[in-house]
Amino acid sequence: MTTKPLLQEEPSIRIIFWICIAEILTMQGVFTFSSMLPFFLEEWKLDSIDAGWISGIYYGSYMISVMILVSLTDWIDAKKI
Repeated sequence: MTTKPLLQEEPSIRIIFWICIAEILTMQGVFTFSSMLPFFLEEWKLDSIDAGWISGIYYGSYMISVMILVSLTDWIDAKKI
């Protein structure tokens, strides 16, 4: 009897594909700001210092919220957060 390794089975590849797509789509909202920064500079008439402050605050708040939410999963079920 020969069996295929787990990752070569058809359903496993499909699951991994959809997990990767979900990861890409969820991260798109988080990291779109830096790709839109040239548009914001022109549209909002920002200089580099203002853009740096906005970007720093944005990513700093992301970092803090991730630390808080990840640590909450130790006490609360992740599905409820």
